[in-house]
Parts: sequence; structure tokens; C-alpha cells
Amino acid sequence: MDGDKGARKFPAQDVFVPFHFRLQSHHPQQMDGVQAASFVKDKNSLVFQRYCHVYKRGELQSLLMEAAETMKSENVENGSIEGNQRISSTSIVRVEETYYDMSNWCVRFLKVNPAS
Repeated sequence: MDGDKGARKFPAQDVFVPFHFRLQSHHPQQMDGVQAASFVKDKNSLVFQRYCHVYKRGELQSLLMEAAETMKSENVENGSIEGNQRISSTSIVRVEETYYDMSNWCVRFLKVNPAS
């Protein structure tokens, strides 16, 4: 993918990926009662499966703009913005950058004060 930083390929958008929790001592008993998938002795870590959603190109930015529309509606309802003012979602949120990193899409944005 575009400038992919991370070579992980996922079979679906919703997946579980391994998370390594490094133990402070050499004894996995420090986590008694915790369910881990496995113990990796050479890394002295417990391995858990964590949920990950892998975004498609444009999906994360669309969700952000949808949230901005909701924020705009809430501001009109609570009186922060007068109903007759024309405020677009881009007046609430400004996308600074969209990029692909660590095998998933990222969006860097700023929340903009609609009153200014």
C-alpha cells in the first residue's frame, strides 16, 4: 500500500493480533490468574490476542467527518452555534494528514473552534 510502513498483511478488517507483555521477573507467576495464549520464554513475555480493526483507504477519514457532523449538530442543539449559521464539518475538524503506517491507515487532525 502507499508508503506502507509495516509489512503485516491481514486476512480481514477485524482481526486479533498478538500482543507481547514483557514480565519484570523471570517468573510468569507474577500474572497468576491472567489468561494468556502462551508464554514466550526467550522474550520472557506472555502473549495475548488483542482486537484490531484494519481500516480501508478513506474509511477512517469518513468516520472522522461523520463524527464532526455529529459534533456540529450537538453544538447547534446546545446553542453553541446558531441554527442559521452555515458550519460545515470541515469547520469543526481540519484533516492535517492521512497516511498509511504500521499496516493501518492514520489521520492526523485538529478540532477547530467553530465560533472563531
